[in-house]
Amino acid sequence: MISDVASRYGAEVVKIDEEWGNIIPIDKITDTLGEHPDAKMFAIVHAGYVFWRKATP
Repeated sequence: MISDVASRYGAEVVKIDEEWGNIIPIDKITDTLGEHPDAKMFAIVHAGYVFWRKATP
């Protein structure tokens, strides 16, 4: 996870988690950024489903 890498490099990580499949409300993002005005970085990880089918001869 990006947060693990950032922590290893000494960053103070603030995570905004949401249940899988739910959108993070923009208010939750802006409120959190407002609570941390000295933030140096903001990152979002977008995870989606991957579907595949075995090729048939």
